[in-house]
Amino acid sequence: MSENSGSSELNNPLYDSDKHQSSSAMQWNSHTLFNFIFSRTQVVPEGFVVDDMNREAVKALCYYFTEDPAFERMNTDGQSWKLSKGLLLFGNVGTGKTTLMRAFNKNPRCCYQVANCRRLSALFAEQGHDMLYRYSSPVPLPTAADTFYQRQAGICFDDLGTEELKKNYGNQVNVMAEIILNRYDNQQTPWHHTHITTNLTAAEIEQYYGTRVKSRMREMFNMITLDGEDRRR
Repeated sequence: MSENSGSSELNNPLYDSDKHQSSSAMQWNSHTLFNFIFSRTQVVPEGFVVDDMNREAVKALCYYFTEDPAFERMNTDGQSWKLSKGLLLFGNVGTGKTTLMRAFNKNPRCCYQVANCRRLSALFAEQGHDMLYRYSSPVPLPTAADTFYQRQAGICFDDLGTEELKKNYGNQVNVMAEIILNRYDNQQTPWHHTHITTNLTAAEIEQYYGTRVKSRMREMFNMITLDGEDRRR
């Protein structure tokens, strides 16, 4: 897959010519991770383009998921990006947040599941606090090559803000607020095991989830903005 339709290579700052190595033989760095992910059409939709609107975000994810200190030197807007934090991808509808996080979900640093927030709130209505506990805790992984022999996975909570308040046995709960606070406090779940995508602004996050959750999120996450128009049009 190419960045530009007329090019046979990935013409971008992360390009490395050795993109055809097997994953087991690779020496993982930001370049090899980029080539590994963006050469797999099964995880990157056909027609997805790396361009001026998303190039810096893609570069940041490649640094982050290979634990490259260059990630922390990419600080923007006065933020303090840290490898120890999770990722919070902001952006308008259709800018590619979900696509990118699905593409990177199997990576050499910490693999993760992608869970839709709207579906999680519906799941809470059925399963109650058992569901909250499950999504607030580490995810065990079977030992396998395609997940880099990692023993635990993280979770990316996709589309924060699309869920509804749900009741279980008459108790109304803000499901994602509870999960975020639980994962903040749970010492068995490092912050870099938690990621979020959202169309909400910082002000809307405070309105939906409260000042406490917003404050915890500022501590937990590196905030990355994906600009641009809806790519699905």
